[in-house]
Amino acid sequence: MTKSSKEKMEKDIQNIINELKKNSKNSVKEIADKFGFSRQKVCRIINDL
Repeated sequence: MTKSSKEKMEKDIQNIINELKKNSKNSVKEIADKFGFSRQKVCRIINDL
């Protein structure tokens, strides 16, 4: 994985963490739509946490 890809992934993870801190009741779909991610990507990140 290139450095820029790793940095982007870390930023995506941090965005999801921050969103969950703000409102943990948001659905996976709501989080995915907010950031333009797929639902699968959000689920994968949350499960990895």
